[in-house]
Amino acid sequence: MADYWDVGKRLLSDPSRFLESLIGYDPENIPESIVRRISPYMTNENFLPERVRNVSRACTSICMWVRAMYTYHHVNLAVIPKKEKLVVAQVLTLTLTLTLTLTLTLTLTLPLP
Repeated sequence: MADYWDVGKRLLSDPSRFLESLIGYDPENIPESIVRRISPYMTNENFLPERVRNVSRACTSICMWVRAMYTYHHVNLAVIPKKEKLVVAQVLTLTLTLTLTLTLTLTLTLPLP
């Protein structure tokens, strides 16, 4: 594994900004390149919160966050097609509702022949 100590020190030099970047991170759009880069850590027995806690309590939270984002990404991949189907169903329902409403309105307002 690569040594990220210098990068970590820079990130943590402004804790408020670092925390804001975690809070504001968009889990819906995690680039596949990032997922591929963190994948090896997900199977690394040393990258478990209980193991990391023995070294650093602060890094335990970061470890938990990274694992949560990774899991979210994979769950989201399964959910996206379902969301798309939901949108299609909602549009279809709205279209049918409007068509039915328009048909009933016209039927009730037009004089009988």
